[in-house]
Parts: sequence; structure tokens; C-alpha cells
Amino acid sequence: MGEATRRPGRGTTGTATGHEVTETDLTKAEVGASSTPRTVVTHTVLTGGRDGTVTALPLTVLPGNTVGSRPRQDPPSWRDVLRFDRQVIRQEPRVEGPTRWEQLHLLSERFHGPGESWNLVAGHKIDNAWMREGPEADVKRALAADAHLELFYRSSAEYFAPSEGDQDPHTVGRRVMIDNFAKYIRIEWGYARQDENHNWIEDRTRQTHTYNQKMIMPLLVLPRPGEILPIDIKTVGRGTLQDLGLDWPFAENICRVRIDGLELPPGREDKGFWDRADFIARMTAFYAHQGVSFMTTNTLWPAIDALILSGDTVL
Repeated sequence: MGEATRRPGRGTTGTATGHEVTETDLTKAEVGASSTPRTVVTHTVLTGGRDGTVTALPLTVLPGNTVGSRPRQDPPSWRDVLRFDRQVIRQEPRVEGPTRWEQLHLLSERFHGPGESWNLVAGHKIDNAWMREGPEADVKRALAADAHLELFYRSSAEYFAPSEGDQDPHTVGRRVMIDNFAKYIRIEWGYARQDENHNWIEDRTRQTHTYNQKMIMPLLVLPRPGEILPIDIKTVGRGTLQDLGLDWPFAENICRVRIDGLELPPGREDKGFWDRADFIARMTAFYAHQGVSFMTTNTLWPAIDALILSGDTVL
């Protein structure tokens, strides 16, 4: 997961000694080849060809029965993504495609996860960044520190129910197949060992790490031909927020609160904004620490409210 779009700086991490560890470093067969086992990947597939669970046991620096690769098969949800997130990427020659949604690896390419449909889900770039900068970065650091580590890594997708989709009788034929989209991604990793029969098992006597992410819900109804979709303020980046007319500090703070998980309610793990109420509550709390009224300061909520009233954005 987290490999749909290459960005500057991706694929490297720093160490305490200042050495930059690349993805190639993590897959060199020469490192401990005589003693380090090869990775073994298994998976389950749900009805309709949807991903279930992908497990690497053991996960090591060496590829085994799979090889990491870029996406080369589409998950079931990708057809809808191409219809609701279709933008002009290049004018000459004209190329159209998704700009906000990506194909996410459940098991990262850098951990030998293949770009097959059983290892891919459609997700927003924000969810992709969470995978890359959260659990994947943690595992990558562990393997970079000790190339002989034997780990396990499990990634599971839980999907929206059909009832969570659009039910308006007037939208038949334009409804997104919501149950093809992941609602949660759950990841767990830790140490692995062999039992007395030399079978690989999860070593539950040592620390394990668990992550849960509530995924951004896709558009529920596909646009009509020529229809321009409003921009969702809860999910776009700083540059888009500035293009909408918000000043740099406000745009930056919106992204900080969302990406860093600031002002989260107790017990909640996923960092993104759930809805308008969550956006208002967390931004209000963020600015309250600075002695600033989020709801009444002209460059804050009133600026957002004006964008919503214009019809160009939603929240």
C-alpha cells in the first residue's frame, strides 16, 4: 500500500548515523542470504473480488513467493473512481485520470506486495499518506535497523455496507458501488518465530503494533456528463485551499489538524475529519488555544462558509 504515486523523497528514510536507507537496501538478497528466510505472503479474497486480508509471515528483507510491484490490476472499486475523479492531467497529448484517489497496496510494494487486485484497494491520497507515513514507515525503520529481523505484517480491509450508499430513487444508474470501497484499514505487525515444527507463527510474547484508519468515503452519486463536482474542504491539500482563496496560515492549519490528528476526541485513532461537525469542533479547539475565535474571525469559518454558499465547495 502507499505506492500508487511516486513523490519526491519517497522511498528513503534517515537513520541515527545519518545514512539514507533506500528501498533497494531493504531488498538486497546479499544481506544475510544464508540465514535470513524469505518472505511468505498469503491472502484472502471476499465476494466480488474484493481484498480481504493480506499477511506476510515471515516478513523479511528478502522477497519470497511475491515480488513488490506497482499496481497492474484494478480493484473492483476503480471503475467508479475513474468516473467520479477524472481530471485533465496533461493537455498535450491530452491525458485524463484520477488526481485525488489512488490504488493502495494492503501490503506495501516495499514489503514485496505485488500490484495485483487482491492486494489493492481504492483510497484517497490522504489515506495513502497515512499508510506510508505511519505503519509502513515504522516497519521500514525496523528493517533498516536490523536486516535480519523476522516480522509478521497483516493488513485487512473492511468495507462499507450497501445501505451506506445513496438510496435516492432518482439516482439509479449513477450510484457508486459503495460496498466495493474500504471503510476501515486495520494493520498489525510484530515479531515472528518458528515453532517446534518449524512453522512460522506470530511471536505474541513480544510487542505488537496495531493501527486503524477510517477511510474517506467516496462520492456516492456519479456526476452527470459535463457536471463539475464541488471540492471537499475536509480532504484537499494546502495548495488547493489557497487556490480557493484561504490564506496560507489557515490552509496550513487545516492540514495540520487533519494530518497530525490534532484535537481528536478521546479514544479515536483515525486522524481525518469525519464530517462538518468534526471539522468545526476540532478547528474551534485548535484556535481556542491561541485565543482566537474560529467561528467569528473573518478569515476563518466565515471564509469557509462563503465558499460553501458559493456552491464550489462542500464540507
